[in-house]
Amino acid sequence: MQHLRGLVLIYLIAAVPLSKQALEHNFLTNDFDLSNGCISTLLAEIYQQSPYNTIVLMISRLEEELRLHTIQTNLPRIIITKSHTWNLKQRFNSEIISVIVMPRRWDHKFFKSLVQTLDFMRQTKILIIAQWNETSLGSYFKENVLSISQQFRMTKIFLAFIPRKEGKIKYLYNLNPYPRYHWVLRTHFLEPFYPQHWRNMHRKSIIIFVEQTMPRVFLFLDGQGKLQMNGPWARLILLFAERFNASLHMYKSPVLDKSTFYTRIAELMEQNLIDIPITTDDGHDGKFHLNSAPIEVTQIKLMVPCPVPINTGKLYAMVLNFEFLCIIFISSLVFSIMHSLIDWLFARSFDFWSFVLNDKALPSVLGQSFIASKSPNLSLKLLYLLMFINGLGISIQFAVRIRMLFTTPPYHKPVDNYDELNLSPVQILATNDIYSEPPYPLKNVMLTNNNSFFQEVRRNFNTSYGYYTTSSVWPMFKRQQQGLTDKIFCLYDNLTIRSTYSFAIRLQKDSEYKEPLDYLIHRIHDLGLMDAWRMTTFSDMLRTKDISLLRPKAVNNGPTTLLVGDLYSLWTIAATGWAISGVVFLIELALGHRRKNLKKLLNNLKEYTFS
Repeated sequence: MQHLRGLVLIYLIAAVPLSKQALEHNFLTNDFDLSNGCISTLLAEIYQQSPYNTIVLMISRLEEELRLHTIQTNLPRIIITKSHTWNLKQRFNSEIISVIVMPRRWDHKFFKSLVQTLDFMRQTKILIIAQWNETSLGSYFKENVLSISQQFRMTKIFLAFIPRKEGKIKYLYNLNPYPRYHWVLRTHFLEPFYPQHWRNMHRKSIIIFVEQTMPRVFLFLDGQGKLQMNGPWARLILLFAERFNASLHMYKSPVLDKSTFYTRIAELMEQNLIDIPITTDDGHDGKFHLNSAPIEVTQIKLMVPCPVPINTGKLYAMVLNFEFLCIIFISSLVFSIMHSLIDWLFARSFDFWSFVLNDKALPSVLGQSFIASKSPNLSLKLLYLLMFINGLGISIQFAVRIRMLFTTPPYHKPVDNYDELNLSPVQILATNDIYSEPPYPLKNVMLTNNNSFFQEVRRNFNTSYGYYTTSSVWPMFKRQQQGLTDKIFCLYDNLTIRSTYSFAIRLQKDSEYKEPLDYLIHRIHDLGLMDAWRMTTFSDMLRTKDISLLRPKAVNNGPTTLLVGDLYSLWTIAATGWAISGVVFLIELALGHRRKNLKKLLNNLKEYTFS
């Protein structure tokens, strides 16, 4: 505990506060007596208006603490000197009040100690006690407090002049930071001690930077050619300026369809050139304490192309598959053998090729007509009946299957998990600022710094890629596809990158706009304004034709003209049949020529023998 030297934490018995009427009488008659505990009463009244959990007492030296024993409270009290400072944010919340007892002269180092102690929580309540009259020295003191308060963005300061000799509060001042830092003399007891000055900023100029990340921020030109701004995040900042009477000014005039990478915006924030950037920040650099309240608590997912119907060429391949061709071949072979056996047994007609390929069996299997024997016996008639029934069944099954496939074609297997995604040719596209390592390794991931390109291809439903998206942005894409029979992109629960992800607005260190912005963010969530703003943004994007409810031409799956390539399977079967027929024809010619030569040779031998 060496680093806590000079810090004393004291729990005191609560003092009985004065009644409101008595305190008002004392204030109006300038009769606050330090020896009678007027500071304790003042702290008690402040507590009634705005409760706090801890009192931080900063004094010039420890001996002053003996004189300030009358500051009594039942809350913890921390006493710090200017030579021993530490960061309260690490151990306390922001519900504190800092009481600073200034010596007879302005001490810059003393006030700087307060700044270091209240690092990252400088919008907490501060009570400054100046132990002299408001003379020229007091005016100099007030100007110095104004200067350092503005420099370090402290906005809740209450200044009390209590001369050491008189021991009475002579003057009380409130610090008002809007539109510029100035003091307001407190003249009435009923006035709040720490009013929320941010509720009226008196047209204070706020520098903003607009990042075009649709649909959060959407810039477009209206009918008169003026640049307009929509989107939930943009509407939030516009409402902020309207509700709190602020004036917005662009750091740099935005250019349509041109985005700025976040790292560049972060640099501008570090240089204090931007007050409020209208862009997302996920705290990836670990500086969550600089962010506003979360505007979106969402999930990061992958939107991938939905399964599409199988094309016509593959449909023929599905119909004329190996199983179907085997049924045709086996049926034809069985009926050829049976017909040839009956011919051989009853008609003494024998043809070897007829056992393999009969001119009556194959047409019957295919459901075609054929020429029956002139005088069929009973066995052939029964065989013809079986051939008819078999051919009818195969023909009906083929017709029904091909009609079903061509009217309601089946779909390819959906890419609904990481294993299927790695097996598919789909490449995932993401920007560097939103990319997060997936729970399972992905083979095809493409990262880009060009946010405009990413926004454009995703908005136009380019199916060459799958995309990183969030569950808060996805409803716009889903609504865009609402009128389509076949959806273009789908979102699956099994393709979730991060189940919880928050986006907020990055602010400057100790920004005076954090409190009003956090207040407004909670209010718009309570009222459901984010959903309403998303709907109006969607309408504006439709009106300006940045998005369309129609299917893009590149992914149009409607009726198309039947092409030669669609009949690939049929052409393959026809070509195979022609090739086989050609080979058989050549074999027959060769066999016929050989038979003819053999017959001629036998005749010559016969003539030679008789001669």
